[in-house]
Amino acid sequence: PDHKSVSSPAAETSPSSTASEVLPTLVGSDAVLQVHDSFLVTQDEEGIVIIDQHALHERVMFEELSRRIGEGDLESQRQLVPEIFEADPGQVEAIELVQPLLKRLGIELTPAGPHSIAIHAFPSLLVSRRVEATPFVSELLEKVAAGELDRDDEEAALADVLDMMSCKAAVKAGDRLRETEIAKLLEMRDRIDRGASCPHGRPTHLRIPIPELERRFGRSTS
Repeated sequence: PDHKSVSSPAAETSPSSTASEVLPTLVGSDAVLQVHDSFLVTQDEEGIVIIDQHALHERVMFEELSRRIGEGDLESQRQLVPEIFEADPGQVEAIELVQPLLKRLGIELTPAGPHSIAIHAFPSLLVSRRVEATPFVSELLEKVAAGELDRDDEEAALADVLDMMSCKAAVKAGDRLRETEIAKLLEMRDRIDRGASCPHGRPTHLRIPIPELERRFGRSTS
């Protein structure tokens, strides 16, 4: 899989492995192991903490995008030459339906004919995360054309698109992270609210308490 560095289905758990609503305070955080290029394993005062790197980074990206758009329209990067892609008539018509939303998101589009669309600007944060403009815009306009975004509630539609952005921009399962990138992700984790779950509601981490480990290894706790 392509490597995406860190920049700025529902999980199944056993009854004894819990996803706390309060983020654990890590101890010995210099000892973090990446497992199968998907999970980060470390410890806190209660036991072992297993972090889903995609879910955590997705939450980090969502909070960062929400913060930035709360301060104004997202910063965009203009294309030196417009990026033109083929589209169906429904996607072309969708541009006019969501122009105010596109402006807030830092996306500038124009029809380039009955079956094509020109991308003139794309959010700088997504560019920095190497998110490709054409697939993203095409998927977004498909959602608009299919009525999957609530055009009567711009804030709800905005949250849905920020969710989509954060998912595309986040590191993925299978991305190998350098030690500095892991440290940066854990540092950003401590700065955000609602870090216990990703925007989809999946847990960002699970904890296995020491008593549970002792039980599974047949140790006496008396």
